[in-house]
Amino acid sequence: MAKTCEIPKVDQEIEAHIIKRQNDVYDAYDNVFGEGNRITNYGLQLTKNEIEVNDEEIASIEMEIASEESDYKTVDRKKVSKLQEKINDLKKDNKKLKSEFNNDSKKEPWINSIRDKIEKAVLEIMDIENYNPNYDPSLVMNVIKEQFIETKYTDTFYSIDELDSTTLASIDRSLAKKLYGKNGWIAQSKVEAQKQKELENNPDIKIEDTRLKSTIFNKLFGDGNWGNWNNTILHPLVVASEFDYSGYAYKVVKAATELASNAFASRASKEEVIANVFERLNNLTSVSNSNPIMFMHNMGSRIIPDFEDTRKSLQNMYNLITDLGRGTVRQIAPTPMMGRKQDGSLNFTDEFLEDYDEYMRLINTNAGNGIGAAGWIQEYVDENDKKHYYVLIKKKITGDDGVVRELYRAYDAPIKYFKTASGGKKLTIEKGPGKGNREFWKEVFALRQDGIGGFRKYDASTGQMVDVPGRMKRGYYKARKHETVKGKINWNKDKRKEGQEFQMNTDTNFTWYEELNNEGVVPAEVWRSLGDIRQVFKETFADVKAQNQRQEEELLVQLQKMFPEEDFTNANLGKDDIGKMIKEKYGFNVDTLDMNIAIRGGKVYTNNTDYDELVNYWPIKYTDPDRIRMFVQSILNLDHTIEDLEAQVVELSNRDDQKSLDKAIIIKNDIVDFKEIRTHEKLLLQYWAGEIDEIPTFNQITQIKATKHRSTLSTPLPLMDEVDVPTGKPGEYKREKREVHSGMRRDSQVINDYLQETYTAIEQNNVKISLLEAVASGQMASSMQDYVVDHVKSSFGRKDIKAGFFGIDYSDERLNIKDNGAIGSIVSLANKLMSGNLLQGENTSKMNNMQRIGYAGVTALKDVWDASVWSKNEENAKRLDRAAAAAGVNDEIATLTDVLIGNSKVRDDFFGGAFEGARLKMHLLLSQANSSKSFARMARKNKLWMKLATTMARNVTDQDAKVQQTIDGFFEDTWELTVGLRTKNEKSILDDSTRKAMVKKLSRYYNQKTIDQYVQWAFSGGMSTRLKKPLTYGPAVKFTDSEKKMRKESLWLAKNKLVEEGRIPKDWVGENGETDKLYHPQVQRLARIMVNNVMFSMSRANLSKVFKGSVGEVLTKFKPYQWNQIGAEYNIIVNWFNARASLSGEERTQLLKDLIWQPIRTKKLNQVESQMQTLLFNRALASVAISGIAKVVDLTALGGLGHVTSKVKKMFGYQEFGAMTRGAESQLVSSVLRGLIFTIALGNEIGEDEEDKVYEQTFRHFLPVLFNVIYDSIDEGNPLKFSELYFRNEYRSAKDVYDWYNRD
Repeated sequence: MAKTCEIPKVDQEIEAHIIKRQNDVYDAYDNVFGEGNRITNYGLQLTKNEIEVNDEEIASIEMEIASEESDYKTVDRKKVSKLQEKINDLKKDNKKLKSEFNNDSKKEPWINSIRDKIEKAVLEIMDIENYNPNYDPSLVMNVIKEQFIETKYTDTFYSIDELDSTTLASIDRSLAKKLYGKNGWIAQSKVEAQKQKELENNPDIKIEDTRLKSTIFNKLFGDGNWGNWNNTILHPLVVASEFDYSGYAYKVVKAATELASNAFASRASKEEVIANVFERLNNLTSVSNSNPIMFMHNMGSRIIPDFEDTRKSLQNMYNLITDLGRGTVRQIAPTPMMGRKQDGSLNFTDEFLEDYDEYMRLINTNAGNGIGAAGWIQEYVDENDKKHYYVLIKKKITGDDGVVRELYRAYDAPIKYFKTASGGKKLTIEKGPGKGNREFWKEVFALRQDGIGGFRKYDASTGQMVDVPGRMKRGYYKARKHETVKGKINWNKDKRKEGQEFQMNTDTNFTWYEELNNEGVVPAEVWRSLGDIRQVFKETFADVKAQNQRQEEELLVQLQKMFPEEDFTNANLGKDDIGKMIKEKYGFNVDTLDMNIAIRGGKVYTNNTDYDELVNYWPIKYTDPDRIRMFVQSILNLDHTIEDLEAQVVELSNRDDQKSLDKAIIIKNDIVDFKEIRTHEKLLLQYWAGEIDEIPTFNQITQIKATKHRSTLSTPLPLMDEVDVPTGKPGEYKREKREVHSGMRRDSQVINDYLQETYTAIEQNNVKISLLEAVASGQMASSMQDYVVDHVKSSFGRKDIKAGFFGIDYSDERLNIKDNGAIGSIVSLANKLMSGNLLQGENTSKMNNMQRIGYAGVTALKDVWDASVWSKNEENAKRLDRAAAAAGVNDEIATLTDVLIGNSKVRDDFFGGAFEGARLKMHLLLSQANSSKSFARMARKNKLWMKLATTMARNVTDQDAKVQQTIDGFFEDTWELTVGLRTKNEKSILDDSTRKAMVKKLSRYYNQKTIDQYVQWAFSGGMSTRLKKPLTYGPAVKFTDSEKKMRKESLWLAKNKLVEEGRIPKDWVGENGETDKLYHPQVQRLARIMVNNVMFSMSRANLSKVFKGSVGEVLTKFKPYQWNQIGAEYNIIVNWFNARASLSGEERTQLLKDLIWQPIRTKKLNQVESQMQTLLFNRALASVAISGIAKVVDLTALGGLGHVTSKVKKMFGYQEFGAMTRGAESQLVSSVLRGLIFTIALGNEIGEDEEDKVYEQTFRHFLPVLFNVIYDSIDEGNPLKFSELYFRNEYRSAKDVYDWYNRD
C-alpha cells in the first residue's frame, strides 16, 4: 500500500490564505465592475436561444394564420388580427434582442479581455506582495474604475457592460499600458519589492527611488524633487493613481481634492435655509418705519430711509436675532408657582406642575455643584432694591399664525442665607424640596406679591382663577454682564466627573430692555427665522456628533494597525505622545496636520468628544480688534496676578511658622505656572501680529491652563468703561464712557462662517483618517508618502507646501514668504486685484460661457442648448440649485475663487454702481498710504485729504470701521487708553515692535476686505456691464453667475444622458424618498466628473506644484485652466486612437474626416467618437478661425471658412466674436497652430506688421499674462502699460483722454 504524503498544517494555512486572497480579487471585480454581468458566452447564447424561440413561434403562428385563411368563407378575422399582433410583438422583441445581441457580441471580447487584464494584474501584484493582507483589491479596483475609466472617459457606470464597444476597446488598450507597460503597476511593484528586500538585508543602504521620475523630461528639466515632470506638472490624482499601485495614495489625494466640494455638499441645504432667512429679514427692513424696531437709530428729519439707514436697520435686525438666539435677550414671563382655589386649598399651578421636574433638576444642579445664581438661575433686583432669585425654564409657544415664539417662565428659587466666618451673610441656592414639603411651599405662597411670580387666586366676581403679579414685570430682558462662575461637580449624570472642579461662563444681570419693550411686538418673521436657524444648528449638531463618533472609532482602528505592538486598553497618551510615536516609526510630523487626538483607556478623544447640544447655542466669533484686546488683557491680568502672588510670598516668607513657609512654596509653584502661561500668551500675540513666524508649542497642561485663563476674558457681551480720551491738546485727556469691547460678532456672515468651518473640519478629519490608513497599510511607497502629505497640507490651506518647476524651488518656505508678512500680503492683493480687473465685463463672461461646448462631447450639442434653456425657468433653476448643491458641483469658493481670487468670498448680493470699482481701488490706495505712521499723521492735518479719504470709505461696515479705528489708535499711541487697558498715568503695555506689527496686520486685513469688495463688484459685472445695461444685465454677462450656471447644468445633462441610455430605473426612489432623478447617485457622480473634465476644479487641492506658492500663483496666473484643458483634450485624442488601434492609418484618417464633416448626427455616436467630434468640429475649427493661420497658409481646402468667419464677425461684432471663439477654442489645437504659425513666420516673408502680430499672439498664448504685459510695455516703450494689469478701465480711459488731447 502506497504511503500518502500529508501536507504540513502550516502549508495548508498558507494555501488557504492564498486561495482566499485570490477569491477576494474575483469578488472585488464583481463588486466594482458589475457582478454577474450578462455579457458572457453563456449570456449571449441565452439571447440567441431566445431569438430562435421567437422565430420558431413566429413561424408557427404564420402557419396557423395561413391555415385559418385557407378558406376565406370560414376565416375568423378577429383571430387572425390577434395572431398578427402577436407576430408583430415577437418581431419587435426580436429586433431589440438582435440589436442587443449584435452590440453585446461586439462588447463581449473586450469585457472578457478587460476582466482578464485587471484580475491577472492584481493577482500578480498580490503575489509579488506575498499576499499581504493590507493589499486591498477592492481599493485597487476602485482606482482603476474611477481614474483609469470614469475620469478618463467622462462616464460612470454600475456595470462595465453599460459602456459601448468602442469605449471598451479603448479602455482595454489603455489598461494594458497602465498595468503592464514599462512603468506600469506590475513593473513598479517589482521595483518596490526589490527595494524592500535590499533594505531588509541592509537597513542603512540608501536606494534611489525613481518612481516619480520620467525619462526625457528629467534630462530636460533636471533630476530630483523639483526637476520632476510628474511631481510638479501632472494633476495630483494622475500622479497618485499611476505611481502608487496600492491605491492608498489615490484614496488620500482624492479625499483631499474633494474636501471642499464634500464640505459644501454637506452644508449646502443649511446654507440655503440661512440665505432664505436673511432674504426675509432684508425684505422686512424695506417696510420702513412700520416696524420701528428696525430703526433703533436717529433718522433725523428723513422720512424715507437712505442706504445708511437700511444698512443700520439690517444690522439692528441681525443684532436682535443673535441676542434672541443666544439668550442674551429673553422674553420673560414671571409665573406663579402656587394658587388658592375657591375651596381654600393650596395647589400648584398647572404651569408649575408642567415644569416641576425641570425646575428641580436646575435647582439641584446649581445647588449641588455650588454655583448658586448662574445660568438658568438668575438674580433680580426690584424697585425697592430687594434681591430675588428665579429659575428660568424655556418654553416654545405656538401662536395663532402658526409661528413658534420663545418664552422663558420665571419661578421663585429656594434660597438660604448663612453667616460666613467673617460675620457677613452669604446666599446660596438650596436643593429643591419635594412636592410633599408642605412647610416650604407654605413659605413660598406666603411671598405672594413679594415674590417675582406673584400668586394665583380665585376671583369671586368672575368665577375664574386670576394672577396677582409679583415684583417682576413680564417683557423682554437683556443680559448686561457675562461672568465666570467656579464650582465643583457633585450633581452630574456622569458619575466619573463628580468631584472635579470646573468653571463656566454665564450671562447675568438681566434687566428690563426698554427699547424693545417700547416697540411692543417682535415681528413674527423674526421668530420664524429664529426657528429656522435653530433647526439648522440642531441638524449640524447631529451631523457633528454622528461623524465624530464614527471618526473616533476609525482613528482607534488605524492607530491599532499602526502600532500593533501597543496595548491601548489602559493607555494614557496625549497629542504630543501620539505625534512622537508616529514620527519615530513612520517618519512624518503629524503636528503639521493638527491631529488633536489622545487615547485614554482604549478610547480616542478629540476636540469634539464632549460635544454637547446647548439650549441656546449660537456660534461666538470676535473681530480682530477685540481679539487683540483679549490677548493684551490676559497678559495684563497675569502680570497683576504674578505681582500679587510675589508679594504674598514675601509676606509669608517673613513669618516663622512652617505652615506659612509651606504655603509660600505652593504659591511659588503657582507663580511658575502663571509665568509660563504669560509667556504662552505673549508669544501667541506676537505670532498673531506677525512678529514671529511659527506658532509656539507648549505642553498640553500649559495650553489647557492658558485657554482656561483666557476664557474668563472672552465675553460675548459688549463692555462699557470709563476711559481716558485725548482732547486733541498735547497731554490733555478727559474721562469718557466708551465701548471698550464689542462682544461677539453679530453680522450676517457669522452663521455661514460657522457652517463652513464645521463641515470643513469634518472633511479634514476624513482626509486625516485616510492618510493614517495609508501609512498604517505599509503599502504606500516612501516617495509617495512625502508627496501625499504635502498635498494634504495644500488642501488644508497651508502655506508650508512645495512649489516649483524647471528645477527651480519657488515655494514660500524656500523664499521666506510669510503668510502674514508684507510680501505675502502684497502678492495676495495683487493676485485678487488682477483677477477682478481682468475678469470683469461681459466679453470675459461670454468667452467663459462657451466652455459649456465641452459638455457636447459627453451628450450632444442640442442637449447643451436644451439644458441652458431649461434652467432659465425659475422653478427649474431652484430644483437645479438644490441638486447641484447636494452634488457639490457649484461650490464656487472651492473650485473658482480659491485660485482666481485667493479665497475672496464672492457674494451674489453685493451691489454697487458702475464706478464703485474705481472708488474701491482709490480707497485701497489711500488705505495703503495711511498704513505709514508718519504719512498718516501728516495727512490727518490736511482737510482735503481727510475729506477724500472719508468719501472713499463710505459703505464701510461697522466691523471694518472698528479695524480702522484700532489702527488709528495704535498710530496715535492711544489704543490702550481708549479700550480701558490702562489709564493716562500708567505706562504702555505693548512695546513699539508689537504695536507696529499690529498696525501692519490690521492694515493688511483691512486692505484684503476692501479688495474682496472690489472682486465682488467685478465678478458681478464690472463697469462696462453696468454702463451698458444698468437694469437688465443677467447671469450670462456676470462671471461668477455664468460659471455657476454652467456647472449646475451638468446635473441636467448627466440625468438626461443616463435616462436616455436606460441606465436609471424609471421608478427610482432615493434613500430619503426623493424621486427627482437629479439626486440619483450616478447622476451626481457623473455631474462631478463632467465639471472636473470640462469646467475643471481649480481649487489649490486640484493643482500641481507648478501652480502653487505665492510665486507660482502670480507667474502662472490663469494658466491652470489652459493646462487642464490641454490635458483633457489629450485624453480625448489618446482614447480615440486606442479605440481605433486595429485600423490602418488610411482608415483612421477617413474616420476623422467623417467626424469633422458630419457634425449633424445621422446616428448616435459612441462616447469616444462624440468627444472626438466635439474636439474636432467645435473646438478645433474655432482654433483655426481665431488663430489667423489663413494669413500665412492657404486654407482654401477648408471650404470657405474665412467667408463664414467674416459673416459671423459682422453678425456678433468683432469683440464678441473674438470672445466667443476664444472660449470655444481647443487649447491643444491652438497651441499646435500657434507653434506652426510662429515657425512659418520665422522662415517666410509675410509682412512686418503681420510678423509682429504673429509673435505677439504666440507669446500671449504660451506665456503667462504677467510676462505678456512686461513684453508689451517694453515693445511699446510704455512703462505705464504694466498698470493695465490692475487698472485696465482707468488706464484705457486715461489713454483715450491723452490721445484725444494730442490728436492732430
